[in-house]
Amino acid sequence: MRKATHKELQTIAKLKQKKYRDEYGLFLAGGYNTVETCLNEGSAKNASLLIREDNLFMLDELPIDETADILILKPQDFKRISDEKTPQGIALLMPFSRPNIDQNFPNVDTLIYLDRVNDPGNLGTIVRSALWFGFNTLLLSPQSIDPYNPKVVRAGVGYTTLGRIYDNVSYSCLQQLAAENHYDICVSVLNGRPLMTFNPSKRSIIIFGSEAHGVSGELYKIADNKLTVPRQGKGESLNLGAAAAIFLYHWVNN
Repeated sequence: MRKATHKELQTIAKLKQKKYRDEYGLFLAGGYNTVETCLNEGSAKNASLLIREDNLFMLDELPIDETADILILKPQDFKRISDEKTPQGIALLMPFSRPNIDQNFPNVDTLIYLDRVNDPGNLGTIVRSALWFGFNTLLLSPQSIDPYNPKVVRAGVGYTTLGRIYDNVSYSCLQQLAAENHYDICVSVLNGRPLMTFNPSKRSIIIFGSEAHGVSGELYKIADNKLTVPRQGKGESLNLGAAAAIFLYHWVNN
């Protein structure tokens, strides 16, 4: 254990912005549950643990390797590096690199594509649901939120570190992937074929749009299947995270 240096604190504080996350190849995963998930799932092997000096007791409750790099921060310093109003005082400083879909295409049967999803809670929830149902590859369109945004990482309780997430995947790239790899394109819409009457093909791309805008007209036009979770009661629409979970459950059970 050691005290964080002034230079380290300056660098970490900058990670609230995407351009600095990309520049340094680092992101912050904050909160006890997030830290615990990353440590238990093995995604924090090369991370540094940041802990507020009044929270050292937490170290006894976590599966921390004796060789781990542990940085101790003063309360005011921890608040400065965090984007939360009341941070829990524990986080992981994690290295990352953005995978390139052109160089490392994930040859899986089902891909999930998120179109302009910029709400961190929705993205984090969808990642958790995807991993729960056995889908570990997600594609994000341009204008989607950065998957390494600290709010997304917290919303996903650290599970965003376990999936393969390709961001800035254009519509043309998606269409090319579908054509070259024989994927059916399926979109979630408000008024489409009832989901429970549809049997997914082995090779599928499932597309979810933002709650505010839905899927783009361009994606709607190229879709092989337009599917919906039919309303049984009241409400204008389902929350995006809830709709995605229902879709993925259907996919693994049909």
